[in-house]
Amino acid sequence: MRQAGLSVLLLVWCCAAFAGTTAAPPPSSLSRLANRADKLLNTDLGAAARSARTVLDKLQASPDPKLRIRAMMILVRARFRLGDYKKTIALAGKGMALARAHKDDTHYVRFMLYRGNGHEYLGDLKKAATLYDRAVALSAKRHLKKIHPLALENRGAFRSYQGSYAKALSDIQTAITEYQKTGQSNRAHNAYTTLSNLYSHMGDYGRAIHLLNLATTYFAKQGDQSEMAVIAYNKAVALRHEKKYADAAKSYLKSRRLSEAVDDRPGIAYAELGAGSVLFSRGAATRALPHLQQALKRFDALGDTDEAAQVKLALAETHLALHHYKRAISLLQTCLAIYKAKKTESKVAEIYRHLATAYAKRGDYRKAYETYRDFKAADDELHASAKEKQLSALRVKFHSQQKDRQNSLLRKENRIKKLELQKRQRQLALQYTAIGLVAAVLLLLGYLMYRKIRQARRMEVLANMDALTGVPNRRNILHRLETAFAASGDTGREFALIMLDVDYFKSLNDRFGHAAGDQALRAIAAATQAQLRDQDSVGRIGGEEFLVLLPGATLGTGRAVAERLRRIVSELRLPELPDDVRATISLGVASISANDADADALMARADAQLYAAKEAGRNCVRPERGE
Repeated sequence: MRQAGLSVLLLVWCCAAFAGTTAAPPPSSLSRLANRADKLLNTDLGAAARSARTVLDKLQASPDPKLRIRAMMILVRARFRLGDYKKTIALAGKGMALARAHKDDTHYVRFMLYRGNGHEYLGDLKKAATLYDRAVALSAKRHLKKIHPLALENRGAFRSYQGSYAKALSDIQTAITEYQKTGQSNRAHNAYTTLSNLYSHMGDYGRAIHLLNLATTYFAKQGDQSEMAVIAYNKAVALRHEKKYADAAKSYLKSRRLSEAVDDRPGIAYAELGAGSVLFSRGAATRALPHLQQALKRFDALGDTDEAAQVKLALAETHLALHHYKRAISLLQTCLAIYKAKKTESKVAEIYRHLATAYAKRGDYRKAYETYRDFKAADDELHASAKEKQLSALRVKFHSQQKDRQNSLLRKENRIKKLELQKRQRQLALQYTAIGLVAAVLLLLGYLMYRKIRQARRMEVLANMDALTGVPNRRNILHRLETAFAASGDTGREFALIMLDVDYFKSLNDRFGHAAGDQALRAIAAATQAQLRDQDSVGRIGGEEFLVLLPGATLGTGRAVAERLRRIVSELRLPELPDDVRATISLGVASISANDADADALMARADAQLYAAKEAGRNCVRPERGE
């Protein structure tokens, strides 16, 4: 399967001038040639490789480390994209040595990642995993902020294909965040493709397609045909899993067209294979055949024997469907030899089954019977192998238990022989045990006391704070009101009160759900609290109603605070709400008066002003007269 997440390495280099001999071309011409090779990576991979090789050859006469490393990286990228994975590994190794010699950690890690890519594509997963882990660790240790997310993305893609979904998701999401923090917009959008592959493996094809559409829009604006080809392929895979075969076929053809434009040979081969597989799934075996034949031809040219064997198996099934039994048998026999050599027992059993069907269709029942017998034998061997593994595990467990019993008997004999010694030691042990128990009891009592105190404090907080918004609850804020009112009456100090209510809160809940309503209440409480002084208080006294206490504030000050709160709340952006919907509040303001018999009277006047604000159309402040 084509792994888009592996082709994630992006070059961001600075071309430096270098001194050369008279025999070598002027540095500016080699820099221009390197620039041209870099651009050709998106249009013509073969030409990019040739240009990069020319730069490296000509630099032998006048070496420039920076330009040489840059040209080597372009060459590695081109060879990888052309499907020459063995060459990729060799060149990346030379690049690592070159970067190490010039103490260039960034490029050292980049070459290491491409080497891991090469090993992964060739099936050496252990080496690939080691290289990815080393790249992540080294980039973190050396604080390479721009290369570290790239290493994480590569490792996340690898883990995705190995089925370690939780670890893969963590790596890729962290990579996207770090890309955004370091201003690497291109890389962040490219990582959406890697993330979409993960969601496809997890079966969430809808989310995968959504991410791929975002990436398509971005790279279409950039004119990056290479990335668009990879995205189109992965989108086709997701659509095929959703059984949207017509859309999947269009996306495979788009991937092939874009891959051809940039001479991405593996990309063309995978697109042909995908297109043929979709057509076969739709029952159009005749139309599928030329696509699969082209895919086989291209994989053979690339030397990718694993994928070529997969295509041959697909071709055999297609020929079976078309009643081309002779050709199907020939291909199946070839595949049988390959998978027998690889000792892939499950594939061998599958091929025997197809062969038995093909012989039966041709009327060669003797061979059909013999092949079906081979299929049963292979299938039985698979089951037997599984049983043998289980029996082997049971044998190991049995022998371990036997050995444990023998050891237990030996220990008992030794205890009997050393009984007297144990008696003497037991007395001392009892003393130590008693001391230990006393210490343990003291520690336990201390721990229980600590837990009780902490629980009491937690209960006190829960009893006095609103669980949803985190501000004082009704009982707490009314107690604070009584205290502040009494203090103001004793000292003659000013005291203002604000009552506020969320406008159309029921409608907000009905339209966008209780989660949106709860978020609005939390956001309004937090915004209000942030605007108050240390001596001020805000508490929730009802469903969507809050009370604000402003000790020492005049009515005018209270009105100014209320207006500021109204404006700030109206500007809040809540993720649960559409961009064009804002939460607003209405506020009533009152200040202490000599006529107030108690705090309830002051609160009643503020409440009356709140209702006046609502009558005035909401989203406004109404102070009482007399400021």
